[in-house]
Amino acid sequence: MASDQKSDSSAVVDIRELDDAAFAEAVRERYQEQGGLTAVFAIGKTRTTYVLEKGRNTSDPGKIEDFADYGSYMGNCYRQLVKNYFDLGGQNLIVTAFSFLGLTNRGGEYAALAAREILRLVEPEFEEFYQANHIDNFFVGVDTYLRTPPNTVFHEVGERLGNYRQGRTETPGNRKLIWEIASIPLYTFWNVHKNLSAEAAAAVDQQLEAAGDDLNAVQAIMYRTFSRAIYGTDFPMPHFYLGCSYSGDFKWRSPMPIQLSGGEGLRLLYTPYPTLFTTQPAMRSIVGEVAFKERWHSAKTDYSGRYSSDLVQAEYDRVIKLSNDPTTVQGRVRKVGD
Repeated sequence: MASDQKSDSSAVVDIRELDDAAFAEAVRERYQEQGGLTAVFAIGKTRTTYVLEKGRNTSDPGKIEDFADYGSYMGNCYRQLVKNYFDLGGQNLIVTAFSFLGLTNRGGEYAALAAREILRLVEPEFEEFYQANHIDNFFVGVDTYLRTPPNTVFHEVGERLGNYRQGRTETPGNRKLIWEIASIPLYTFWNVHKNLSAEAAAAVDQQLEAAGDDLNAVQAIMYRTFSRAIYGTDFPMPHFYLGCSYSGDFKWRSPMPIQLSGGEGLRLLYTPYPTLFTTQPAMRSIVGEVAFKERWHSAKTDYSGRYSSDLVQAEYDRVIKLSNDPTTVQGRVRKVGD
């Protein structure tokens, strides 16, 4: 059985013995040379979250009567989730707060309400949160909003968020938070390509020429070039993704990070409940899983020396038992109440 230990055998960490402050320091040390622990959170089932918390004792539990209260409640939940992650040693975070499909497939009323709520991310309550927690924040997906007709709430969102970073500088050592809102990665890549100067393109070509046949270097050059242009800052490749499988199925709801990184080395974890119900102990368990729990793998041709005959037999029996039970296939859709 794998133990909750740091993968680097030179320094063993029993995370169960650490308080939260020491745990966070161990996480920061673990990822110091990689620019810090980096995660992607896809916030799922926000309306369900509100209904479950606020609608249990109403005549029509599924109806959201007050979207201002909904937005305020969501803001509190978002800030708490982000704070839990950073307090446990996280350094960089992408939060996918809204999909462009929300502008097209849930009706105009919902789209307009959701767009207005996004502006909360740059209003005083959030600004105070960023400052108190030493966060530099950025936005990706603004170009999607700027494609909408002028004199609409959607275009207003694009303009306000597009102007947000003007005059702002990064603070060395600050945490980084990127809000992904309605991004269409291929459209953004096209915009980056169109706006790339001849000099900048030549510089990238020179780096690729110098990399030769080192494919890891090629990947790093491409990621650094495009992520800087898109995120507006240097941002490490994510180490893990936290999604929501409340409906039973598994989806990737953070398009930009997966398009940029290709998912290389990315751990995928899912909560069986709406994301914003994730508690601080659950967050600690997630971070500990990613940072300190060894994965069973081999960097050699095969697994020579890693298995005993008894272990192979036990794993075979387990696999056969699972494969003979069709209900063990994961990702099946469930309905509320199932």
